Amino acid sequence: MDTLQEGTVVKHMPDKKTRDKQDTTKTHSPKVASIMSAILPGLGQAYNKKYWKIPIIYAGLAGLTYSVVENNKKYERFREAFILRADLDSTTIDIYDQQLVNGEDKYSQAQLEYFKNLYHRRRDLSIIFTGVLYLLNVIDAAVDAHFFTYDISDDLSLNFQPEYHWMGYSADPYIGGRLSLKL
Repeated sequence: MDTLQEGTVVKHMPDKKTRDKQDTTKTHSPKVASIMSAILPGLGQAYNKKYWKIPIIYAGLAGLTYSVVENNKKYERFREAFILRADLDSTTIDIYDQQLVNGEDKYSQAQLEYFKNLYHRRRDLSIIFTGVLYLLNVIDAAVDAHFFTYDISDDLSLNFQPEYHWMGYSADPYIGGRLSLKL
């Protein structure tokens, strides 16, 4: 006699050990890694357990931030000197008026304008590179999260075997090779 009747729902409750194992197996989300890196650079790399990348990110950000600050200081100095020199008022003195080389100003008005534009460009490029590094940090976290569970086994290989044969009808050998990809 059949004890299960049609429409009867049988529920299987896994034991506690199986439930605990299922709870600890979490999916590694690229979205979470991206958001974490967007909030704080390097946090997505920590989420992906790629800790060695964090100092590289912060060294790059520190270097670029230093470049932005220093180039901005020099830009402001040369801009102010250029404005004061360009007003054609002899009573206004810029910081470079006091620096004489062979009895002449260290920088001409054209040189002040050149350096003003140079440091302005360098500052702007440093800001752009800082943004690019920040964006690469987020992209790297997302890509690493996608490949977090990717299995690279020993069976994956690419081999090249050179071959050397004598042909019966020719005195010259046949030289070639065999390329094999094992997945």
